[in-house]
Amino acid sequence: MRNLLVIALLLAACDKISSSPPSTSAATGEGTATTPTEALGAKTNPYIECLNTFTRDTFQGRHSWLDSFGEKGPQPKQAKDTLYGPLALHDPKECADGVAAAKGKQPAMPELEAAGAAYVAAIGELQPLTVKLRAYFEQGDYKDDKLALAIETHPKLLAAWDRFSKANAALEAQIDKIEDKLAADELAELEKTSGKQLRWHHKRMLIEAKKLLAYVDEPGKDLAALQAAVTSYDGAANALLEYAKQHKDEKPQPTAYWTIESPVKKLQIDAKEMMRRQRDHKPYSSGEKMTIEANNAESVEGHPARVIAAYNSLIDTSNRMRW
Repeated sequence: MRNLLVIALLLAACDKISSSPPSTSAATGEGTATTPTEALGAKTNPYIECLNTFTRDTFQGRHSWLDSFGEKGPQPKQAKDTLYGPLALHDPKECADGVAAAKGKQPAMPELEAAGAAYVAAIGELQPLTVKLRAYFEQGDYKDDKLALAIETHPKLLAAWDRFSKANAALEAQIDKIEDKLAADELAELEKTSGKQLRWHHKRMLIEAKKLLAYVDEPGKDLAALQAAVTSYDGAANALLEYAKQHKDEKPQPTAYWTIESPVKKLQIDAKEMMRRQRDHKPYSSGEKMTIEANNAESVEGHPARVIAAYNSLIDTSNRMRW
């Protein structure tokens, strides 16, 4: 389940990076960026496009394959069943071209560039396997050869997924550091240019929300740090909501900014419930375990997947805002 959780985080966190407000050239990655922040955004965007295009589908494909066949792989007796195979991944050419172009942009970032190259190589190995297998299952050819092709390909798939998982983690880590730096820089710039107004409170809330994600893999590993992160987000969220309530006429403000209130509060609730379950050593009930095993963990109160779903909703709503 951990890989599926990580991918959910990634898609929430990784929208295109740009300065605030961005120039057209910086936001699209074309032309010449005018500030160091814009240059960093233009440098990073192709890597984020790759992650957003391939990571979720790759891990979901792995999950469905193992759910059908397990670590041991397909067995001839399964040929009588209705099987679907992994999702065919997109052609990686656009990702590879974007990463190659980014390598020539300033600033030079050897660790990011190396992680991006490894990611492209991993996708390049995996994608043809998924395309071949998808056609094989869609056309029902597995019924004719008793799953021989799937059996032969299984160890290759596992090895390719393992290499992809490592490459994905390395690239995520690099992007994560850059996102955190850009967010901190933007918060400081907002305070400098316009003070602690609505947009500053909004950005601070998002920064504190992201910090919660450090605890979703092992929420009980550092309970004190988790409690501190929950408290920090709670404070930033309450400050934002109160400021928005008291300054409804402040400009600039996105149309229907009130729509952010529900996901902000939802993440407050779910983060606290995750913390309480860990603090109180509350085990999952038999019914909750069944729900988790049915790949619906986000429906279980206090489960990390529920926090991730709430965070994703918050980010999706925020990304629709136009300041």
